[in-house]
Amino acid sequence: MRSFSVDDTIAAIASSPNPAPRGILRISGQAAIASLQKCFANEDGSLISFDRRISSSLSCRLNLDDGRWLPGRLLLWPTHRSYTRQPLAEFHTIGSPALLQIALKVVCQAGARLAGPGEFTLRAFLAGRLDLTQAEAVLGLIDADSSAEFSTALSQAAGGLADPFRTLRSDLLDVLADLEAALDFVDEDIEFVSKNDLLATLNSARDLAASLQSRIECRSVSSKAIRVALVGNPNVGKSSLFNALLCNPAAIVSSTPGTTRDYLTAQIIFRGQSIELIDTAGLESIDWSLAGQHEHFVEEQAQSKTRQQLTTADFVIFCVDSSRPLDEPERILLANKKSNWIIVATKVDCSATELLQDWISTSSIDRTGLERLLDSVIERQLNNGNRERDVVAWTTTRCTESIHQIAAALTRAAEAAELSLGDELVAAEIRVALEHLGQIVGTVYNDDVLDRVFSRFCIGK
Repeated sequence: MRSFSVDDTIAAIASSPNPAPRGILRISGQAAIASLQKCFANEDGSLISFDRRISSSLSCRLNLDDGRWLPGRLLLWPTHRSYTRQPLAEFHTIGSPALLQIALKVVCQAGARLAGPGEFTLRAFLAGRLDLTQAEAVLGLIDADSSAEFSTALSQAAGGLADPFRTLRSDLLDVLADLEAALDFVDEDIEFVSKNDLLATLNSARDLAASLQSRIECRSVSSKAIRVALVGNPNVGKSSLFNALLCNPAAIVSSTPGTTRDYLTAQIIFRGQSIELIDTAGLESIDWSLAGQHEHFVEEQAQSKTRQQLTTADFVIFCVDSSRPLDEPERILLANKKSNWIIVATKVDCSATELLQDWISTSSIDRTGLERLLDSVIERQLNNGNRERDVVAWTTTRCTESIHQIAAALTRAAEAAELSLGDELVAAEIRVALEHLGQIVGTVYNDDVLDRVFSRFCIGK
């Protein structure tokens, strides 16, 4: 675990490293206001004064220590109601990376130190502002590749996952308190919780845990771009289709077959979903008995890479040139097509081939069928069960085993209660569930867990 103290005053650039109209410098810590007073002044150069009781926003200037002043606006949260539950400020100014670096140096000279990756959110977590699932949702917001991922992370950050976990934990703590009280007075004729009430609570908790397990484990394996390979014979229009989908001439297009010798990749965003397009070399019959000979080497490599993309892509767009009849290799491939293939007829503006109903007709010249093709990719992704769920990827990876253990422990607890095996056994299983529940929300953690979570953040968050 990185070594630092939450009592330090930290500072970092919180905006993009690229030039922009506005840049943000963030400062947090118990001595944040004292540090600000050393280097900030009012617009007229007079000593700046902060109200330590209420949030404020004021125009100001940062003294760059060389006779220059950097104008901007200072937003201050001086109490525990800030994001980090410490005095926190943001200096909004010109979004020049060079200027922001100078401003950061000045603030550090005034008493702050450089923040580590994710240290602002880590302080919010340690102060109880958010739990570990919400902290991971902040990372999900930063890393979101699509509008669906952004919505998922936003919902989780707002407590969409934390709230049901809090409910589950509260219910289990209540029933555990009753069971342990009963164990303390085992010789007395006192019933702290009836068998029916215990079973009702445990069954309800088990159902909630099963629901949460489904939400976590049913999320797609990858939340990144859908990988789509364009495959087909040479000169069927793959590169033209690739360029048309990109709205950019990224691939060389020629009437000479075999122009594409390596594969090209590019990403597009369609209906909020990231799609990685892969333009491959045309499929050709290779005499592999001649493999390794110099005159065949380039073609061997091109065909090997194309076949690799056939097996690793999420979907294959198999392109057929509609301006000519199908050849025998194409008929064989179509007869043995995989379930993840989408058959596309290209060049339909000069079509001569009889098109089948389930083929998608396209023209790279007049853009016929391009939107339908991309819609088909997304629809197949959803139908394959890869719909984006409501849990961010980092939480899924970290919590899958814990939620499984919670559900299993509650099942054993309910069975023990049903069979009257003893309150001690029921209580032991509930403690197991609470231990794993604490690991999910962060009430139980170690330095290694926090380091794995927060080291993925960028500095300034």
